[in-house]
Amino acid sequence: MSSKNSTLIRLTARTDKGEVRYHNEDNFLVGANLSTQDWAVQDDVFETDDLGSLLVVADGMGGANAGEVASQIAIQEVKNYFSIADKIPPQSDTVFFKHLNNAVFQAHKSIISYASDNPDCNGMGTTLLLVWVVNTRAYIGWSGDSRCYKYNPTIGLKLLIDDHSLVWEMVKKGELTEDEAAVHEERNIITQSLGAESYPPKPDFVSLELVEGDRLLLCSDGLNSMLLDSEIKKVLDQSNDIGTNSRQLIEAANLAGGEDNVTVIIYELLETNKVAAFGKITETNQPHSTKTTSYYWVWALLVLLLFIGSGIGYWWWNKSQISIPKIIVKDSTTINSVKDTAVIIKQPPIFADTSGVIAPTQNMVSKKELRRAKQDKRYAEEQQRVNRMIYDRFIAERDDIESQMSESNKLTKITNDKATENAAARTLANRKKTLDEKISVQDLMIKEKQSEINQLNLLLKNDN
Repeated sequence: MSSKNSTLIRLTARTDKGEVRYHNEDNFLVGANLSTQDWAVQDDVFETDDLGSLLVVADGMGGANAGEVASQIAIQEVKNYFSIADKIPPQSDTVFFKHLNNAVFQAHKSIISYASDNPDCNGMGTTLLLVWVVNTRAYIGWSGDSRCYKYNPTIGLKLLIDDHSLVWEMVKKGELTEDEAAVHEERNIITQSLGAESYPPKPDFVSLELVEGDRLLLCSDGLNSMLLDSEIKKVLDQSNDIGTNSRQLIEAANLAGGEDNVTVIIYELLETNKVAAFGKITETNQPHSTKTTSYYWVWALLVLLLFIGSGIGYWWWNKSQISIPKIIVKDSTTINSVKDTAVIIKQPPIFADTSGVIAPTQNMVSKKELRRAKQDKRYAEEQQRVNRMIYDRFIAERDDIESQMSESNKLTKITNDKATENAAARTLANRKKTLDEKISVQDLMIKEKQSEINQLNLLLKNDN
């Protein structure tokens, strides 16, 4: 015996072209209730059943109108695929992921087909993020760097998926932090998308359980490229209204520069009345939020008692130990030992007890900064090598022109053709002047890179 599940949700969705772009290449789709094919975009409360809701973000690329076309095709094809949602049997994670994967490739093939028939759109593509929420479970599939977060006022903000981008690969390898990746000069390079026939997408999939009060935030990279995750959380913390959240997030991204189109979808799980397959209600008839809140209070009390107990225990233990010298630095950070610790002191430190302690110096740097300095040095050396190669090419070209000028003068003396002499001389002189200017600029760039390398060498030498 099977019964329907009922879920009460709130949805909001917005998109904006930003402060720099002339048009918007983002597109989105919100299916509030797949059973009724309710494709809503307004801020509202909806009731869903066993087929749940569908949320989609597509960030187009390709310039002119091509990016906008690619993202619109992707959105339309996903909508077409899920228009037969009443025939889709939701059974397991594998089945949900299969449908998400089919929708991705249906969109991918349509973009390729359209570009083939319209040469002006050749090379266009798009990212695609799909989130299918059924009852209390969310199924996510994506290709590209559009993001999905989970937010809960009592827990905070969590990124649920990995970007398919060059800098995120560096984050996973430990070469960059998430904050460093957010401002890296190559952050716009993605490793997969829809629309390239030779490089089909390889979407990833994850699923997770939601509780009442959880919110899902979907966005194009126009949001997270302008705001750090901590800044996104700060905006979400300011209001319990998701419509206000979406407006404030876009405004904050634009105030931070608005360098890209930005799209935001927020899904909030308000209430669920989940019924098991055998007809037994798995939740009480009382509002679930009351039950959940009581659990939160119990856990909060336990954590508070544990924290107090730990503090008393630490105080008692610390009192019984031999006093350890402490170093207090400018940012009020206290270090109990200088062993395996490296810090940059921006002003003379204040010592509570100097016995047996070696004070850190200006030349001490963290392991992270040392690794970054080595990377910067390698990058600077590579840039210098390229600059030197260009410089040598310019020198060779100038020598060739001087040789041509010398040959031209000899021929002119033989032919006594003043018109030919003047024209050839002016042409070669102008080319020589241009090359001299380029050589001067390149020489300056080489000197600047050498200065940068010298500084990095000094930093690394001092550390050693």
